[in-house]
This record gives sequence, structure tokens and C-alpha cells, in this order.
Amino acid sequence: EIEGYIKAHLKYAGASEEVELFDKAAIEAIYDYSFGVPRLVNKICKHSLLRAIASKSQLVTEQIIKDTMSFELKSLSDEREQSLMFNGEQYV
Repeated sequence: EIEGYIKAHLKYAGASEEVELFDKAAIEAIYDYSFGVPRLVNKICKHSLLRAIASKSQLVTEQIIKDTMSFELKSLSDEREQSLMFNGEQYV
């Protein structure tokens, strides 16, 4: 479902459906880091796309996702935990 979600958002942003911007391993890493929480998926994708552009890569790879999480989104783990809470209890 994450792959479809990402592709739909890229399409809405004007990306061609024929161009692959995230490889399969990157999509799996996005899911692992976000637990599928849409707001977190969006944030990881945005920062990863910017990192890919900066490194002149035409494809977001698993390594780009890992680097993004390590260097730019260190605080995301706290945000992820908060997103997974429901009435003060763990949602997942």
C-alpha cells in the first residue's frame, strides 16, 4: 500500500508514472521507518527526494533513506512514537 500511496502523491505533484523515483528497497525502508503513518511517509519522502537531488541521483535508494533518517530526521523516531499513540497507549 505504501508504494501506491507514494506513487499517487508523486502523480498529483506532476511526476510521470513511467519514471521510477524510489526503488523497492527504498519503499520498504520508508515503511520500516514510518510504520505506514501517512504524515511520516510524506516527511521521509520529501527529505529523501531533496537528498537525492543534492547528490545528483535520479533514484531514491535504500541508502538515501538511511542517510536521510540518520542525518536529517533523527528526531523522527520521537514523532513516530507520538503518532502511534492513541489515548496515551501504544496503537500498534
